[in-house]
Amino acid sequence: MGSSVSSKQPGQSSQAQGQGGAPDEPPCLACDISQSSNSSSNSSPNSSKSSGLRPPSRAEIGRAAWRYVHTMAAEYPEEPKPREQASGLFWLRSFVKLYPCHLCSQEFIEVCSDLPPRLGSRADYAMWWCEAHNRVRNDLSQSLQRCELGKLLDFGREGRMLDEAKQAICATSSP
Repeated sequence: MGSSVSSKQPGQSSQAQGQGGAPDEPPCLACDISQSSNSSSNSSPNSSKSSGLRPPSRAEIGRAAWRYVHTMAAEYPEEPKPREQASGLFWLRSFVKLYPCHLCSQEFIEVCSDLPPRLGSRADYAMWWCEAHNRVRNDLSQSLQRCELGKLLDFGREGRMLDEAKQAICATSSP
């Protein structure tokens, strides 16, 4: 099964870091909204500035997305039928296309080109998400996580990520 995630049109190229996909498109819609609401001097009583609400940052969106995909991978069918594999690939394409940070989605398309999605089993899918997450972590100069299937599935079913295990261990071992 072809597992290409790219939504690029023929002849399109990736944009330089910090630029959106089109001249009028911001690199991160959530970041752009947050910046405009923080810099706005004319705020109405119902604005997000006066209520304390603000759009999530790119990092917050990323953490939530990673938690979601790791949880979803832990629930992916153990032996998916071809139709389920096709649905998984369709979902992934839609997720990347609709992701609120255009730069992030374009970068993830490149990750998927180098490391095509593996949809043949729950184990393959969970390991692929972990490996893809590590590629993104590496690109962001973050520490990598060991991809151990049992832990991935256990933590995914609990709605936690592997780095939260280290945080819990550090918190319990503090004096």
